[in-house]
Amino acid sequence: MNCRANILTTILVLVGVFLVNWPSNASSDAAVKWDQFQTAMTIVQSASSAQGDVYSTYPLWLQGIYTYFLNWEPRVIGDISKISQCRLSFSSQTLSARVSEASQFLKNNPDCAYLPEAADMGDLRKVVRALSVEFDISDPEHFRKAIFKIPSSQPGKNVHVRGLFGVHDSQKPRPLVILRMGVHGNVDEFLAERFLAKIIYEDFGFNFLALENLTSHGYLALDNPITFGGVDEGLQTYFILQNLKQSGIKNLITDIHLLGISLGANGIFLTQTLDEENQRQLKSVMALCPVINLVKTLTQNQDSQLAAGIIDLWNYRRLQAVRERMTELDPVDWWQTILDFKPRYVPGIMRYLEKNQLRPSVEMPINIQWPKGLRDHFQSAKSFSDLNNFWPYYKNKKTPILIMTTPNDPLVPTAINTSLIGQRRQPGVFEKTEILELDRGIHCGFVTDYRWEFIIDLFKIQWGETLP
Repeated sequence: MNCRANILTTILVLVGVFLVNWPSNASSDAAVKWDQFQTAMTIVQSASSAQGDVYSTYPLWLQGIYTYFLNWEPRVIGDISKISQCRLSFSSQTLSARVSEASQFLKNNPDCAYLPEAADMGDLRKVVRALSVEFDISDPEHFRKAIFKIPSSQPGKNVHVRGLFGVHDSQKPRPLVILRMGVHGNVDEFLAERFLAKIIYEDFGFNFLALENLTSHGYLALDNPITFGGVDEGLQTYFILQNLKQSGIKNLITDIHLLGISLGANGIFLTQTLDEENQRQLKSVMALCPVINLVKTLTQNQDSQLAAGIIDLWNYRRLQAVRERMTELDPVDWWQTILDFKPRYVPGIMRYLEKNQLRPSVEMPINIQWPKGLRDHFQSAKSFSDLNNFWPYYKNKKTPILIMTTPNDPLVPTAINTSLIGQRRQPGVFEKTEILELDRGIHCGFVTDYRWEFIIDLFKIQWGETLP
């Protein structure tokens, strides 16, 4: 009898466990319905970052070291009362006032903003830590790669741009942040921008769409036109912005914010000025250490001998797809750069683009309102540098733009980029643009110099409070 009772009890317990773990209708409804994201222009894949068709110049073991061995959690669990006293709050809703309050807070409360251990770190260690922030994007239930097919300037062809969606669920509408990745930014690697995606997804509770840089191996390996800079990326992002209105994700979006870093921030200004002239879908724009003057920045990087040589060798390694597709751009004496640190590879690419890339590689839409003179400029540019100098036609009169910079920036010197806007020496109209100059950090890798809570508060300048 006792044996039968024990068996019956065991069966009841197993049934109970089974029923408790049975998926409810609510959880089924909350699951991301990825098929709704598909359009004629958008192909959502079943794989997440570093899964499925992977395009990367990083060896798998190196990627693993960054994401699984060196990964670290930037949030620090400490004295809650002390943290609350250190939190940056704002008394105004205006962007200019919030920027001023943040600058003053940084001066008055340095212990609340800076990481004490940063003083003992060298620049190389800081760079490695910035690339290895803990954020798991491997679950295809919430993170999936996509390919956007954008009409090419060559009839009958498309330009293919890879992206990575990060979506919480299909129930709660949330803000969406479109993130334009920096130089070599690749959705299968996702290292330099990982801390930004973590902020967007975990701390703010927003959804995101990260878009690859034109210099990424993923973009170049798809046989796309060899080019880079703000014109093509800006037009691409504008096309994708319009496409979002036609996909199922439109019902999950409350607001759209645009965020770009480094070379990826160059094109967001073009996207924004086109958006202002038309539907105004962008609620805000944020540019981190942005390239403003493309050719000047690249030329400056070639002037400093040691740094220029190292950067050129790095680009030679990363631009593998360019070497494979265009052997004439592969100088036979590139190895001499190891000895004399004279840049050879990127200058060769620039000379090629200067003569051959005189028009945008994507189609210029005709059914939109263009800033006066801009479309004619794109159709009559005499060189690559001329094409990418869209600033005389640039206007920012409506959409709030926040630019953040750090002082140690060998890749994007502020003196020939953001500082010109602050000094009112940069062509263009910047009526709604505010600049926050931080006093520490390397190329906007905030996580190695500033407390995580302070970084979140800085982003609240533009994005407001986090979702409940």
